[in-house]
Amino acid sequence: MKSKIILVLAVIAISIGLYGMSQTSTTESPITEKVQEFDKRPEATVMVWIAKKDLMFGSPVQRTDLEVQRISQTQADRFGIIHDVKFNFNKKLLVKKDILQGDIVTSDMLLSPGQEGYLNLVISEGKVPFNLEVSNDAILGGAISVGDVVDIASISSSEQNLSNDASISNVQSLKMAPLLTQIMVLDIIQQEKPVRLNSKSTKTVTNLVLEVSNRELAKLVIAQRIAELEVHKSIGAEFSHELHADSSDVITIPGFKKVKPVNSIQEFRG
Repeated sequence: MKSKIILVLAVIAISIGLYGMSQTSTTESPITEKVQEFDKRPEATVMVWIAKKDLMFGSPVQRTDLEVQRISQTQADRFGIIHDVKFNFNKKLLVKKDILQGDIVTSDMLLSPGQEGYLNLVISEGKVPFNLEVSNDAILGGAISVGDVVDIASISSSEQNLSNDASISNVQSLKMAPLLTQIMVLDIIQQEKPVRLNSKSTKTVTNLVLEVSNRELAKLVIAQRIAELEVHKSIGAEFSHELHADSSDVITIPGFKKVKPVNSIQEFRG
């Protein structure tokens, strides 16, 4: 009798165990399927730029020097790259350190205008940077970009200091002459400044960072204190003599005899 009871209990226990196993299997099956489905999803990719040739320290970088590739996020993580790498090729880009063909190029390998260390990298030996503040109206001859060559002319008067005076007392004494020609623009910085002290109105002021010699720097410092300066994109040193003009070219001055300027103070670069 006891053996029959034990047998019945054993059958019941086995049945309960088999039922529990079937329920567990049914419950875990969808989870397993979801995990497998997740594993089949394609891995995210990141856009990077690859050097098509060796790029040496200080050399400019063009769009044609690089090619776009997409790599897996796992590969990108090895280089510390999280998002797509993007460059503004409208700006001048210089190589901060040597880059070999096939290397991934990241933003910390290049320098652009405005970044720390850019001027030291781009400036020529024996030259110094000089900040020339001008209004937008003073930039004549169209847009000036970083890397352009400009000419600087001075507008002066023998009877007053035009750098300080807001009005001209005697228009007959005005003259314009080239001051410096073929000057390289290293950087352009634009910012908003108040029109006058405690004024809410602002104006856009442009600072040209110019590459000059010590001699040219001295001329600019003096010119800023006695004359107005006009800057325009250069069309060549051979045309700088055309920047000469005086009041008699615009208005008729009684008894005034026009004299062609000779040996004007100016500097030319070949």
